[in-house]
Amino acid sequence: MGSKDEGFGYHPIQLRKIEVLELNFSKYSDDVEEKDRSHFNFMHAHSALDQETNFFNVKVRAEVYPPDLEEEYKIVVEIAGAFEVNLESFDVEHVDSFAEKNAPLILYPFLREQVFGVAARAGVTTPTLPLFQIPPFVLSKTKQDS
Repeated sequence: MGSKDEGFGYHPIQLRKIEVLELNFSKYSDDVEEKDRSHFNFMHAHSALDQETNFFNVKVRAEVYPPDLEEEYKIVVEIAGAFEVNLESFDVEHVDSFAEKNAPLILYPFLREQVFGVAARAGVTTPTLPLFQIPPFVLSKTKQDS
């Protein structure tokens, strides 16, 4: 088991709080046509960085339908995370990009667990949500930084 002192430093942006905003299971009716839905919809949004607290917030939402036609249900899960930024180690101009691209994927495992739990408690086949390729977040050094 490694520790911070063994070469793994902490990232300058840390997830500090997670909240469940919505957990919903329903047997859906004919109001959603098959052609208008996919097995899985993933949505996300984020706030701007609060310059006084150095926090930004991210919401992620999943709408999940059964992958086959043998069951009919809809699961909706929405969670939010509060991220704290160490502006001494992370350039403020890159925070928005991190919040848009990386933070939703940091929250994704928590979202997957909630979807799994709702389905298990409802007694339906537990869906397996897809994995995503994580975009690299690389900060290039300018000549001034060298």
